[in-house]
Amino acid sequence: GYGSIILWSLSGILTAAVSGIPTFEVLSIAFGISFLLSCFGWSLWGNFKNIKRPIYTWILGIAGIYGSEALYVAAFKHAPAAHVDLISSLWPIFVVICSIFIPNEKFVARYLVASIIGFFGVYCIIFGDQQWLSIGDNHALGYFLAFLGACMACLYTLTSHRYCDTTIETTTIYAGCSALISLLLHLNYEVTIAPTSMEWLTMIVMGLL
Repeated sequence: GYGSIILWSLSGILTAAVSGIPTFEVLSIAFGISFLLSCFGWSLWGNFKNIKRPIYTWILGIAGIYGSEALYVAAFKHAPAAHVDLISSLWPIFVVICSIFIPNEKFVARYLVASIIGFFGVYCIIFGDQQWLSIGDNHALGYFLAFLGACMACLYTLTSHRYCDTTIETTTIYAGCSALISLLLHLNYEVTIAPTSMEWLTMIVMGLL
């Protein structure tokens, strides 16, 4: 609904606000908060029967959610925030285009037309920005990460729709596994930076999203 759109629109602003914090540190905190909140929701409305799923659905879910979020957060450290957010927001368009090739999915021509218009709009905004003309290899890496993250989000959306519906139980486990993976990667490959009070608040809100 409209609430989801508003929350989604805030993700770029929040991620840009913590771009000075190491990627996996941000993810471990945000996913950790999400895990705790999901545990609370599970205790109220959850059902342990819903976690009985084939192993491949867990792999798809964790890889899709964690992969797309990790790439999204990392991209903000290598390219202008506005461009990263625009490229990352292409994933719904990718979903529309890819769904054309999925059996039993209804093809709606106006969705394809809207997707083409969306691609054209992003192209005009990015290539019309003078920052694009002066990008270096570092910015190119950011654009690549954002694009790859959008592809991962698209893949997760399509596979979860077809093979593994998302519930409060799966969300809890996805968040917990993602927080653990992030913490291990952070402890092994990053130097911890103490967040300011505002950065803590930002990451808490990210976990709520």
